[in-house]
Amino acid sequence: MAAGATRLRLAVQQWQQGGVGWRVAQQGGTLHCWWRRMATATESAAAASAAAVAVAVAIAPAVPPVVVPLVPVVAPSAKTDGEIEFHDHDYEWSELVPEGEATVARFAALLADRPPAGSGTAEPVRAAAGGSGRRARRASDPTDAYRAWQTFHRQHAGKFFHPRTFVAAAFPELLCPTRRALADALRGSSDATRGGDDGSGLTIMEVGCGNGSNVFPILARNPSATLYVCDLVPAALETVVRQPAWAAAGARARAFVWDCVTGGMPARYAAAATAASASATAAASAAAAAPAAEWWPPPPLDGTVDIAVAMFVLSALPPADLPGALATLYRTLAPGGMLAVRDYGLYDAAMLRAGPDNLLTPTLHVRGDGTLAHYFDLHALTAAATAAGFRVAAASYATVRNVNRARRLELRRVFVHAKFIKPAV
Repeated sequence: MAAGATRLRLAVQQWQQGGVGWRVAQQGGTLHCWWRRMATATESAAAASAAAVAVAVAIAPAVPPVVVPLVPVVAPSAKTDGEIEFHDHDYEWSELVPEGEATVARFAALLADRPPAGSGTAEPVRAAAGGSGRRARRASDPTDAYRAWQTFHRQHAGKFFHPRTFVAAAFPELLCPTRRALADALRGSSDATRGGDDGSGLTIMEVGCGNGSNVFPILARNPSATLYVCDLVPAALETVVRQPAWAAAGARARAFVWDCVTGGMPARYAAAATAASASATAAASAAAAAPAAEWWPPPPLDGTVDIAVAMFVLSALPPADLPGALATLYRTLAPGGMLAVRDYGLYDAAMLRAGPDNLLTPTLHVRGDGTLAHYFDLHALTAAATAAGFRVAAASYATVRNVNRARRLELRRVFVHAKFIKPAV
């Protein structure tokens, strides 16, 4: 079976185009290959499934399987703006459970064998996790977290991120031209939106905008929207506003520093402001540390945002900060507004491949640069959102197969994908 499956996989890969998913399995004496074309931005999942085909190759005893010619499901063609390929279900998440549970147990055993942290020096994350060392200290201190992300964005500015052109396919609500259209898309009524003219454009806020991976696809594809972009650190915003498309957006776009946990000034600036009241010397130091006028203050946010986008942001927070972040985002949304979440999921390849030095808990890891990665259990995330007052409109594990053909390396990525709605008043 193994050799036959490998040969058939190679044949399948010869035809595989970006939007095609496939699986190989044996059932009795037959080798099956399933092809599944992923839905595009302008196509329903049902239409994509209707385009699927299946191939079965009979296996004779002791005879190598015959690899039959296959017809590609998707012919090579140039992509257009309305046909963004979006992978979200390349395999079943349940396939990862045996390996995932074994890995979590192994991580737990490694953490149990660590010596206890020194008395009087254990910070919140470190104490909860049993971790130790500079990485854990940096992850638990808001000021150090600020420093880690500021350094990260200065090092990778304009080099690390690419536009997430799939964002509109993942959350098509972002393309709604008006609040009325958003209410219809969410199967709400027009009174689910905030007061005023519900025929006006959306106000969209991206939390933790990074270098603008989502910002510019949204601006380009929804010309009637107003976009707020915020991040913990100015270095990220500096990269965003240097892009020509930002200047072209004019009054439609505004950037500011913002802490999504507290809903206010990031801790580094707040600490400096507190110190300023103590002495004149501290006041001068605080003035030097204050955010530039272009980044602060933010516009009025409470109850004004139609869609808040949090992509790979909540996982960067210590788990103890998650309820606060969800409560803050709930407060910023208008009644009937939506929080769009995409983040790292339980048993993601990066989680399973982590080394012992990265572990704070089995599902909370710290990278070498001091930034956090929390791999969410879907049920725990939806429970936290419900506790914050949200209605769960959609929640699932998104499973994406990344293949490096040159190295013959396959990574099975897992993301949580959710839409949380603030109920209408």
